Amino acid sequence: CDVCDEKDQRRAKILSVNYDGADLKTFASGLRNSVFMAIHPVAGKVWATEMGRDFLGDNLPPDEINIIEEGKYYGWPYFYGKGIRDAAFEPDVMFEQDPDRVGSYIDIPAHSAPLGLAFIPEEGWPQDWWYNLLVAYHGSWNKADPTGYKIARYKLDAEGRRRRALSRRRRFCFRLAYEGRSAWPSGGYSGGTRRNHLCLRRQSGSDL
Repeated sequence: CDVCDEKDQRRAKILSVNYDGADLKTFASGLRNSVFMAIHPVAGKVWATEMGRDFLGDNLPPDEINIIEEGKYYGWPYFYGKGIRDAAFEPDVMFEQDPDRVGSYIDIPAHSAPLGLAFIPEEGWPQDWWYNLLVAYHGSWNKADPTGYKIARYKLDAEGRRRRALSRRRRFCFRLAYEGRSAWPSGGYSGGTRRNHLCLRRQSGSDL
């Protein structure tokens, strides 16, 4: 669904399971569409992208990058971004403060549709790029001014804290070409980094 209370208790969550398939349980909840994850190379925490709902206009809600912690609730379907209540969904439902409810770590422009993410290692990369985060944006399908279709670079320190913002000229490593509103890359997925190589592939599975 676009926004709803899920009937299937396995959805809108990150689940953990043993290698033998036993002991399936909730690791984190309130995640609308977190398809891709990466482990921070120093802190060891799980980072995940999340695509927000539609039909709140061109600029809401933000898509997100979240740092996933066991037992935490990330807000969906009632909250988005940094703990902002989605007043368009079940407006009469009231909430108290919840110490396990976590807001986004990084907000991404609405409808960017982030998918794959990868951290830059030290080996083989310029020092200014070490520990930076690359995120592949699938791109919008229903925004008046299309957005996305690119690989975005987020500048982080070794612990994952945001560093100074990159200038617009330096912010994006690649802009994936498209014609009109057809998302040619259809969510180019940043598959990972090895030494001085960045591996990319299209959502269809074709290598780039």
